[in-house]
Amino acid sequence: MFQDITVTFIFIIGCFSLIISIGQLFVRTRRIENYNLAVIFFCISILLFQAFFIFNGVIFIYPNILFFYLTLSALLGPLLYYAYFFLCLPDVKLPKKTLLLLLPALFMMAGDFSYLFSPYENKIIMLKYLYKSGPAPDELIMKNLFILPYIGNSISQVLILLKLISIRNSVKVRNIVDISIVHTVVGFLITIMFFFAYLIRSIQFLKIATVVLCLSTAGAFLINQRYPEYLQLVIIDTVRKRYVRSRLTGIDAESVGKYLVDLMEHEKMFADEDLSLKRLAYELSITPHQLSQFLNEKLNSNFNTFVNRYRVDEAKKMLVEEPDRPIMSVCSGVGFNSKSVFYKAFVQSTGMTPHRYRKEIKSEKEE
Repeated sequence: MFQDITVTFIFIIGCFSLIISIGQLFVRTRRIENYNLAVIFFCISILLFQAFFIFNGVIFIYPNILFFYLTLSALLGPLLYYAYFFLCLPDVKLPKKTLLLLLPALFMMAGDFSYLFSPYENKIIMLKYLYKSGPAPDELIMKNLFILPYIGNSISQVLILLKLISIRNSVKVRNIVDISIVHTVVGFLITIMFFFAYLIRSIQFLKIATVVLCLSTAGAFLINQRYPEYLQLVIIDTVRKRYVRSRLTGIDAESVGKYLVDLMEHEKMFADEDLSLKRLAYELSITPHQLSQFLNEKLNSNFNTFVNRYRVDEAKKMLVEEPDRPIMSVCSGVGFNSKSVFYKAFVQSTGMTPHRYRKEIKSEKEE
């Protein structure tokens, strides 16, 4: 009965991981961090589903279920490293040399395809060797292939750990870094457990390692309930400073202002019809209240007036540079979702309608 409960628990956490993975793709303002986390939890979910079939014996009927087990196992270490990099160093370009961490996964992919296209009998021999202490297969590489992903993962986790320790004393949100360090150590121990499980070919030890992985995955979710930034991609302030969520006096107003201008002038966020105070504040890593107060006190403006100013300026450029473009196309192109709001903002800014403005500019050029 205990074994049935354990196997069921593994399946449930596999489903839970899949839901978390899909959830990352539904974040309104998705970043590369979200996609990275989505892939991490997807890999975990598939590995747990495969473990479920291993422990209930289905794998010996349908051995192809184990396809991509090696590749997904080898991917976890590098993906966790990239998760740290994207979260903590969002403005630093990922060093090309870190892509070397993916090489073991590519090698494992070759092993997965070799397994997939091997005869059915050979697959069963391999599975019985791994999970039922059966006789060893003839191929030497196949005997040791399942321990290799965990060697690469342990290297990636050591690199993560060293980096976290090195920046621990230089950041403001040290509690999140401490949690990350603890979680990395736990992940390293889990990796070592899987390594020894396959090294000594112990199905019971493998089951224990899998259950610990489930607990660690559930723990990451529970930590996120206490510290929402843990999985919401706001960990530490580095090159592009992440701003402390406190009163306006507690943020770097100059940096906020510069980044705000960059979002408007270079990334043209104003052109998004769905842009809101909340979303813009999220991009700046401050609260909506702080952004509203910043606009009022530093720019003597409210959110709508601030955004509409950029939209009108862009509309003026379009009216001049694209003389044949319909007025309504210009309206939607700069982010207005209402013709009346567009005309009102344009008239307040220029003293004339968009059509009149285009006509006036055209007349001036002809003169």
